Amino acid sequence: MAPLNHFSMQEIVEIRASLETLALSHAAPRLNAASFEKIERAMLVGDNAQTIIEWERANRTFHSELIAPCKMPRLLEMLDELQLANSRIIFSATRSAGWRPTSSHDHRQIVDALRTGDFSKGVALLQRHIRGLERATG
Repeated sequence: MAPLNHFSMQEIVEIRASLETLALSHAAPRLNAASFEKIERAMLVGDNAQTIIEWERANRTFHSELIAPCKMPRLLEMLDELQLANSRIIFSATRSAGWRPTSSHDHRQIVDALRTGDFSKGVALLQRHIRGLERATG
């Protein structure tokens, strides 16, 4: 596993932002009531998390449920790997700065846009949300 330096973190965020928004653009029209139920459940678990480990697991579930309907198995596999790398970034950042999960508001905005059928807004919000990790880690 490559060490986490500023450049590798930037690379992970850049690739993930591009690929996850691609996946969401394909998944969004296919999201249904069952999809939204899984997404909402992941947000609730994250909101109620007592530890960074619980929160991070819920965060990963949220992101994977959001894009699951994209019907692109290779893309989903790549994003699983990127999400694990993303988790390393989160753990590294919280180790030095303390745990303060802040994505609940972002997640809610993304889901609200998707529920109303504003897929391009949902994709743009996801892009901003992922890139926020880059800002959070300096």
